[in-house]
Amino acid sequence: MPRRPVSVQPTKAETMSQSDEPGPGKEPAGGTQPPENDPKQPAEPQAPERSGPGDAPEPPDEGFPSTEEDALRALGDGDDTGRPAQHAQYMDIIKQIVGRYAGADAGPSIGTLALFQDSVEFAGDLNAGAGPRPRGRADSRIDLSRHGAHLAAFVEPPHFPTARNVLTERHLLVLTLPPGTGREALVYNLLARLPDGAGPVECRLLSDTTDLSAPGWRPKEEDRAFVVDLDGVIEARAEEGGLSPDRIDERWIHETAAALRAARSYMIVLTGPARGALLEIADHSSHVLTGIGRVHPMRIVERRVLGTSHTRDQLTELHGRLAACGGEELLRECTEPRIAARLADAVKDGRDLDGVVRELRDPTGEVHRRLSRYREPEHVAFALAAAVLEGAGYLTVSDAALDLYARLVPEEQAPPLSRLRFRDRLGAEQAWIEVAVPRGGGPQQAPRVRFRRPLVQQAVLEYAWTYLDSDRPAFVSWLRRLVTHPDVEVRARAAVAAGVLAGTDPVHALHRFVRPWALDGSPVLRQAAATVLDLLGGRPGLADEIWELLEEWAAESGTGPAPRRLALAAGTAAGGIMGRRDPDRALRVLRTALDREDWATLPTVALSVLHLVELGRTAQVLTALLEWSAPQDTSPLVTKTLSAFVFAATEPAPEIGRVARGEGGARSRLRLAPASDKDAKPLLLTGTAAHRTPLVELWARSLARKPVQTQALARLRRCLETYAGDDMDVRSGMRDLILSIAALPGQHHQRLTYHLQQWARDRERPNEAAKQIHAALARSTPPPPPPPPSGTARLVLPWKES
Repeated sequence: MPRRPVSVQPTKAETMSQSDEPGPGKEPAGGTQPPENDPKQPAEPQAPERSGPGDAPEPPDEGFPSTEEDALRALGDGDDTGRPAQHAQYMDIIKQIVGRYAGADAGPSIGTLALFQDSVEFAGDLNAGAGPRPRGRADSRIDLSRHGAHLAAFVEPPHFPTARNVLTERHLLVLTLPPGTGREALVYNLLARLPDGAGPVECRLLSDTTDLSAPGWRPKEEDRAFVVDLDGVIEARAEEGGLSPDRIDERWIHETAAALRAARSYMIVLTGPARGALLEIADHSSHVLTGIGRVHPMRIVERRVLGTSHTRDQLTELHGRLAACGGEELLRECTEPRIAARLADAVKDGRDLDGVVRELRDPTGEVHRRLSRYREPEHVAFALAAAVLEGAGYLTVSDAALDLYARLVPEEQAPPLSRLRFRDRLGAEQAWIEVAVPRGGGPQQAPRVRFRRPLVQQAVLEYAWTYLDSDRPAFVSWLRRLVTHPDVEVRARAAVAAGVLAGTDPVHALHRFVRPWALDGSPVLRQAAATVLDLLGGRPGLADEIWELLEEWAAESGTGPAPRRLALAAGTAAGGIMGRRDPDRALRVLRTALDREDWATLPTVALSVLHLVELGRTAQVLTALLEWSAPQDTSPLVTKTLSAFVFAATEPAPEIGRVARGEGGARSRLRLAPASDKDAKPLLLTGTAAHRTPLVELWARSLARKPVQTQALARLRRCLETYAGDDMDVRSGMRDLILSIAALPGQHHQRLTYHLQQWARDRERPNEAAKQIHAALARSTPPPPPPPPSGTARLVLPWKES
């Protein structure tokens, strides 16, 4: 349950000014009793609340303000989901992610390129995919003469000499390398550099590993070099007796190496990332290499295009062509050797490099290839967690992956969670993900999780949502948990991810999770639903439909929980990015949500009004508030409108982007909530000159009568104390504003004179700014009092000079 908002408590003088007239012969110290309701604006009786026979008062629901008093009190502080500092951080994260999507050329969508087509390329390894190999032939000959490109253009990785020495001296080499690391070229070059024994070594690809897994295996012939590719062997093959990576242990390595040595033969075993028993011995076995080091992809392009002999001018020309087409940037993003090889082939073949670079940057093919090859729950769980929370700390992503893994794997089938070590796999199945401390983050900054290529995040989300059908219920429940996480950073990233998922099929998403979230009693869950709708509204062709949906939700009739929650979600969404694009339509939604029989929507609408001001739509907001409060009576809509204005006019608005970074450029990870922005000030106090006329009129209406008068006076005093004390610009602006209000017809001059004097002379909270403005007000000429109503005596209150 959200905490109850804290109100701004009036002082004793304020309480006195809002009570009935003082008793006979009594006069408040320091001045006369100020008028409450202006004579020219007679109070109108409130209509009684509707009730039917036997109706009982409805209990407060999930933190909704149930009365006018509760709603006005809620605007004293606001709830945890809407406080400006947290909202600034929330919106900053969303803005960064959405900007990254909008600023990059994603190429074809995943649904049109790779999702349901069979043309995705899996080439680049000695075996074609993750299925069982063709039966019938136990092995086949490897003709190295057919792989001249791999041999001639090979760039030795840092640990290639180590791999060659292990193979030639120990006869057995186990490579636990993931696909895409250049392991095929590595194998061919290792084979090509084997020493000759009694004769040339014949190279064979061993397909049937049934005999190899049995004790006592011996090569049938001498002077052979075997390649065994176990990467992708399914469990069915292992159950039939074939060798699998998790069956490679120290006994098998020792016996097989001895048999190979006796037959003057060699063997290279490709296993993919180490697991099972192999994982336990990988760190200390001299036969197992878990990595060979990285080769800069530019070196691969240079070797394949220019060969081993080239001039400086040729090298400069090649780099210039790659820079012009975006190839250099591509190689920085994509370090896999296969990407460099494909780009080099395009250069040699004279193809359109701009088109090739766009194709290679499109992440959908890589996403389909990886998630089709590695379908284990632990792989999917971490990939999805990294996609949803990209940019978050490693431990945050790891915790989220553990949570998703527990939802994907039935409890009776799940291994102990202690066996899950996601970080060990980052250089293998998860080579597309990096964990690194951000540049300039400092030694105390936690490492962050990111994909190495842009837009992979979006492609992973869309693939998982539209392709992994049986896992979709787990994804929904998992996302629901993340969008209600205590950390606002996690909530914001998860909400954006939910928006990406919703974009694949908005109608499905609306019924699957958006509307259920909007109908939930949790404010943060409704905020997530509003964020999803806000992001959907930014997609081409969807804005009108989303606005119509928000208008429908805002107009939901009834005072029960469901209509109120939908109206609240609509009000929250209207104050977001869609509201910045179309403020007039956003304000129509907010007016509809505000003009309800109950008071539940007032805090949300007030926050959205403040957000629209922060987003630069001040003129439209003030015009709408003037229109909504035009009757200047005590009707609920006028009271709600003026209360929302007072909140928006006096609430500090941190600059979006500054709070999320905090002092020193990095947000403190030790705070449970973002630090308040010391430089934040109410935008409608610092920018009074640009909108003087509507601000003066709205302040005058707010100060004219209770109950908004109470809120307006308390917040006006707080602004004088908090912002006008040291900032002379704010003090000057507030002085001009107060003097302009006091110059209007009515009792504004007398009321402001009284309260400023009380605040200036308060023994516990003396206010220097109030004293100076009071002095200026005392020197001004008060407007003539309004004429009394016909047939009544005019009450004349004595004027007391300070």
